[in-house]
Amino acid sequence: MAAICIGRYFGVESSSIKEAIENYVPSNNRSQKLTIGSNTILLDAYNANPSSMVEALRNFEKLDAPNKITILGEMMELGTYSQDEHIRIIDMVSHMHLSQRIYVGDGFKMLKGKDDVLYFENTEELKEWYKAQHFENTTQLIKGSRKNALEKILS
Repeated sequence: MAAICIGRYFGVESSSIKEAIENYVPSNNRSQKLTIGSNTILLDAYNANPSSMVEALRNFEKLDAPNKITILGEMMELGTYSQDEHIRIIDMVSHMHLSQRIYVGDGFKMLKGKDDVLYFENTEELKEWYKAQHFENTTQLIKGSRKNALEKILS
């Protein structure tokens, strides 16, 4: 909506605004859609807060794709709400039909040792594990706060 308003303010033709919006390709770790081999990666590693995490998960859940995997990094700067918000995300993800649930960072530390999820203390540990995997035909949501630098697992 903001792009449309700005375009109209500067006298840009409606058809040009529509074309620009339809052709926009996110970059810089913000809602990027990547194809790596037979895998589709939804990389949103620029920022994460409770509302953006919930919306990303809701949209991911709606995707008609086999072998869905979530890789979630902790949400930062939540103060006294941190534990409650991370638990809320864990609960939401636990009800989703996923092949794997992967978490990284202190915010998800309560998952350490649980059987039904993978937990990593930091992105470097996750990267080592990730590189050893031979993912095929998966759709992965990679989302976390900037501090996690989750894009590093793809390099």
